[in-house]
Amino acid sequence: MLPHRAVSQPHTHMSASHTAQEAVEVQAAGCPPSAVAVLILERCIAPDLATLSVQLITFVNLRILNLNRCEIGSLDSFPALPNLRRLELADNQITGNLEPLQFLVALRELNLASNLIEAIDAVDGQGISPLASLGKLPNLCRLDLSGNPAASAANYRELLFTAVGDSGRLLPHLAVLDGLDADGEEVEYEDSEYDEEESYDDEPEELEDIQARRTLAAHYS
Repeated sequence: MLPHRAVSQPHTHMSASHTAQEAVEVQAAGCPPSAVAVLILERCIAPDLATLSVQLITFVNLRILNLNRCEIGSLDSFPALPNLRRLELADNQITGNLEPLQFLVALRELNLASNLIEAIDAVDGQGISPLASLGKLPNLCRLDLSGNPAASAANYRELLFTAVGDSGRLLPHLAVLDGLDADGEEVEYEDSEYDEEESYDDEPEELEDIQARRTLAAHYS
């Protein structure tokens, strides 16, 4: 069971005048890093990801990390966070190399919307090699690349759902791309595994997920 969760509250809104490092200190105040499960650093300046990564690497139980609109141009030095399940990196200036994310072995949801990721070199002639490193994420099932140049490529969705790499399907567990399933049907976040009517006395981690969803909903309302 994860201990006390440090989260951003409406009265501790972080703006672009704050660095991401400062935001981490505010949100984790009074908690050891290993006790923090959610960090929302949206709109905080983080152009030097290497410095932020040194700070984040100690947050070994982090489950949700929001780095939307943080002026990130490269993912080099991104920390290997072993329990991270959801990573938000939308509205940055990320152009390609996603290799640093391959060590996020628990990652389920990755939002890279509205970056600068291009349709690039071929994987077996299919034109999506920058995403090959994401195939090393055994739990990745939701991916958002909307608003990137790559998303305008012909057969973009078909390629991502069917592309084959050296050892089989490139993204073997991908179920939702840009909010749509393989048939083009809109997919809402599944609440079944986070059902608030259930009793989680024997499953505390699911309760942690409910609390995290509530935190994110409050932040964006």
